[in-house]
Amino acid sequence: MQQFATENKIEPTEEELDAFILKIEEKERQHQIKMDADRKKLIEELKSSSLSDREREQKASHLESIESNLKAMQEMNERTKGMEEEMRPMKREIAQQIVKLWMINKALYEKYGGRVIFQQAGVEPLDAYRDFLKEQEKKGAFQIIDKQYEAGFWRYFTNDAMHTFYEKDDGARLINTPWWMMDEPPEE
Repeated sequence: MQQFATENKIEPTEEELDAFILKIEEKERQHQIKMDADRKKLIEELKSSSLSDREREQKASHLESIESNLKAMQEMNERTKGMEEEMRPMKREIAQQIVKLWMINKALYEKYGGRVIFQQAGVEPLDAYRDFLKEQEKKGAFQIIDKQYEAGFWRYFTNDAMHTFYEKDDGARLINTPWWMMDEPPEE
């Protein structure tokens, strides 16, 4: 993929990296605000005498989970307080990797098209990757040296049961818009 990025002059700009970092920081703040609001709402709901035992148990469990997450976030903030300068290069490197991966995926999709799948790291142009790798294989730029792994490798690209596919229009929209710039992240 690095060769594809180099050949296609894919490299995030400083502005793109800054936008990513700012957007992620804002999303983190908004997530914390939402979790705190959800916590307060659950506390109020649990005061109701009309809840069934099952509803009370579910809400209490959800509240416990939220409080655990909020506590972990607070502890992380306390541990990293005053370390903003030391963390800046790490944040920049993470931004570099994520933005570049999105740019590569977008470029592959533009060149090869095909179906788009949900992945934890963002949407992925599955068919475009397969077509790119097949093309590289024909050129001799890519090969699977140990043939015992070949079928397993290609299965990722051919076994549709392994993936959650987006509808064509949704896939095109999602692949062309970085997930960090969306109001809501893409769902499975």
